[in-house]
Amino acid sequence: MVDQTKRTTLKRVAGIGVGAVAATTSTGVLSKLSTSVGAATNADALRANSVYGDIIDIQVSTRISPVKNDLEVVLTNISPTDTTITQLTPTQITTARGLFDFDALLKDGKLRLPAGASVSVPMQPHAVVLDGSSVSKRTFQLSDALRKNMSIVTDGDSLAALTILDGTLVS
Repeated sequence: MVDQTKRTTLKRVAGIGVGAVAATTSTGVLSKLSTSVGAATNADALRANSVYGDIIDIQVSTRISPVKNDLEVVLTNISPTDTTITQLTPTQITTARGLFDFDALLKDGKLRLPAGASVSVPMQPHAVVLDGSSVSKRTFQLSDALRKNMSIVTDGDSLAALTILDGTLVS
């Protein structure tokens, strides 16, 4: 029997392994990420390269859902070109209050995301919620999980550059 800590560790190792395999098999991404000595490697440099190259920039943010009045994750294509999302890792993020199911976005196959368009992933609350923490604390924990674990594969073989915003957007 595997306890919860081992299970979580195994999920993270599997996620890192999938990301490493995707990165090594995508020559386009690796060639765009190579920089000369002294060049910036932050999100602005990646965004500047994406205008001239194949890297798609996806902004990941959280907001309070206007429908359910709880947290949701929003993916926005901030690149100047349309893209097709073929894989999201992790497929789910579980928090104390509920589950974010990214796999549901791809239930009908690939997800086409035009330039400037957004798609949201609502939280599916647990049957019994014993977490009364503030929205800002839950947002910080969710943003931290997204920053540590999220990767998006676009057009079948390219990793997207992710910009993860801190804080909760008000819709």
